[in-house]
Amino acid sequence: MFDLNLKTRFEKAIQHIDGHCFVLELSTLSDPLRSLRDEAVNAEKNTAELLQYELDAIELYPRNFIINPEKYKRRMPEFIDDYSQEKLDYYIERFSKCLNPQLKSRYGDILIDYQGKKIIKNKYDIFCVLVPLLLQVAKLATKENHDEYFYAIDQLSRATELCLCYKKEDMLKQSIEEIIRFLTGVGSIYVYRWVLEPTDILLTVMNSSKMKSMVDKDIIQLALRKLNEAREFWLKEKNYHLHLLVCYRLVTWNKKLQQPVADLNLEIGLSFELEAEHQQGRVEKTEGVKAGFLQKALRHYLKIGAIGKVNEMKVKLKKAYLAEQENELKAVMTPMTIPENLRHHIERILNGYRELESAERILEVFARDPHLNIDVPNLYLNVDAHFKEFILGAIIPTSIISDGRKIAQATEYEEQKELEFKRQYCGRLELQSIFLLMPIFEIMKVKGLTIELLLQKYLDWDFYEPKRERMIRTGFERFLAEDYISALHILIPQFETCLRDMFFAVNIPTTVIKEGELQYEQVFGEFLNRPEVKEALGIDIHKYIETVMVAQDGWNIRNNIAHGLASTVIFNIKYAIIIVHLFCILFNFKMVKNDQRESS
Repeated sequence: MFDLNLKTRFEKAIQHIDGHCFVLELSTLSDPLRSLRDEAVNAEKNTAELLQYELDAIELYPRNFIINPEKYKRRMPEFIDDYSQEKLDYYIERFSKCLNPQLKSRYGDILIDYQGKKIIKNKYDIFCVLVPLLLQVAKLATKENHDEYFYAIDQLSRATELCLCYKKEDMLKQSIEEIIRFLTGVGSIYVYRWVLEPTDILLTVMNSSKMKSMVDKDIIQLALRKLNEAREFWLKEKNYHLHLLVCYRLVTWNKKLQQPVADLNLEIGLSFELEAEHQQGRVEKTEGVKAGFLQKALRHYLKIGAIGKVNEMKVKLKKAYLAEQENELKAVMTPMTIPENLRHHIERILNGYRELESAERILEVFARDPHLNIDVPNLYLNVDAHFKEFILGAIIPTSIISDGRKIAQATEYEEQKELEFKRQYCGRLELQSIFLLMPIFEIMKVKGLTIELLLQKYLDWDFYEPKRERMIRTGFERFLAEDYISALHILIPQFETCLRDMFFAVNIPTTVIKEGELQYEQVFGEFLNRPEVKEALGIDIHKYIETVMVAQDGWNIRNNIAHGLASTVIFNIKYAIIIVHLFCILFNFKMVKNDQRESS
């Protein structure tokens, strides 16, 4: 049983809050109000409403154009625009009567930032009171053992933002004076970490066309001196993260002042290289972490056009990746149990081939059997479902390293989706080759498969070229002789040239113009990426060819063999039968009227 009514207790709670000098988070003052609000909901609805107004103000989390530069649009969340007139009038009254500078500035921030349809008179008068309040709170945050420098910076940047918005030079001068006071203490009173945001605020003022003169030469020299002190300090301390942040600020300042930045840019690259070795002082250093920082150095040197350093980073990076693959990565083998329904599905397909009367007939079915093609749209749906179930997989950046090179990287959702698609697609290709293509090939051999039968598919093709017959015959011979090294080295280039022959025959050029009127065969990957090629092949066959032949995040067999980078593991029946299957599919394309293409 309470001897005071709710309204009186509410007033006492407000007096208690007003008596606080400084708190890091205003929301820490909300518990007594929340308790009263819950009690008042059914007893005194008007008091409950006022309590909720107070809680809404206290528990807001404002944003800041310096602390949140990428996402910043306005100080307060957009939902304040839906506040009622009664609520806004309450904040106007509290703004005039409140004694707590933090809470008073919160009411002022809400009223200034409100962009709804309700009426708030005299916003300019609110601004004139709010800016000195913000500067007062900034001082409170840095004294009396509070040491809340981030909070102080938030108040200083908000005060500066408002002065720029209202073009009030005398008040902007006060704000800059407080920033200078803060900045002067960096390195003595405050650690060098706190040099970043104050100099960012000053740079924002310099970027204001009408107010830039407020930052004079003495202020500029102070900012540059403090930034350089911090740069040297953090480099000496081997805190390369903060060293980089300061260097980036100096580059921005020097560009604004039209001063040279070449040495600073090289120092940024050096900082990445040093961190690659230091690795934030960790005892157990890894080649993977080293490669990560060298990759950042490479990206930076590319950006600034430091060609010599780019070449140096390429070598260092490849050595780091190779060392990582050799010493830090493990091959993980997991037993796989084939589900019974999948086993029956495979057997049904293979029994269908066993029932065919000849190898020739099997080759005809082999070329057009939908069971042997991966349904690309359906696989994309599976990937979408996978990411919905395991959302973390769509967030964590992913890279693929091969032979000491980063060949793929995904940071955005669509990139992650494509990388996961290729991973699943390549996995299905492996399974398809092992459980379907290789057994079907064994059935064909039992049924009398010969070189002549394979070659006849080419001789009967609408796009047959006599000059290629010998090479293709030799490739098939080496395949049937189980000489897969020779077979793949012959058949893969012949597949590419056969594909080019087909498109040339239907008046689709396979060349590009370079150096005036000279024609060059278009790079195979670029050729496959042309819209008319994709349309003619169809999505399933196009993805099959692209993944096997040229995709960096796929098998990339064509490019690896052409450049002598192919691993010995690909020269076996599992990969060779895939190439033969592609030939059979290609030889099934027919010439039709009006230069249209179709697969029979």
